[in-house]
Amino acid sequence: MSAISSTHTSVTLRPLVVRVGGSIGLSSALITIPPFAALYFLSTDAGGWPFLLLLQVGVTLIATAASARLHRAFIRIDANGFTENGYFGRRTRTRVEDIGSILIIPVSGGQTLAANNQVFVLDRAGKTRLRVRGQYWGPSVVQAIVTAFDVPVHRIGNAMTPAELRHAHGAKLYAYERHPAVATTALALLIVGICLPIMITLDSLI
Repeated sequence: MSAISSTHTSVTLRPLVVRVGGSIGLSSALITIPPFAALYFLSTDAGGWPFLLLLQVGVTLIATAASARLHRAFIRIDANGFTENGYFGRRTRTRVEDIGSILIIPVSGGQTLAANNQVFVLDRAGKTRLRVRGQYWGPSVVQAIVTAFDVPVHRIGNAMTPAELRHAHGAKLYAYERHPAVATTALALLIVGICLPIMITLDSLI
């Protein structure tokens, strides 16, 4: 699947991973088979297969929902502006007359010299209306956005680290990017809160 598809009136841009989404989904499904097969075998005598079946169904449903969300993400550009359908299902529309400028910032991974362009489409007040990270969307999508609108394009010459990006352009980032320590802690607590009861239950069944 191409990252860019077009009609007579619009261009639809999709994330890189959508093109291999089917392969990722199949691989994820196959990876779960060996551990669940082992758990079924170990819990046979204890009669724990109903819980394991529910757990496997739950994991499958979560993976399916995540894949569906990913495939729904797109940016559609037309003569009147653009529409963004985000990963979490939020759809926003920005009119072309509300677009003030485009900012391109190369951002390195922090530990490597490689940098990916991050594109910020800003309104006339400097507020971010669209954020595109090159590592997720690819250079063809970045180029399509940069050339789609007749507005000033500002390019930062030197690559920034994520920390430098937060310091210099924090207001343009998502909330979890501005406070990575808080986001990481919250995610860790969520994972522990979900996994700990499951592990305790599995331990009692084996």
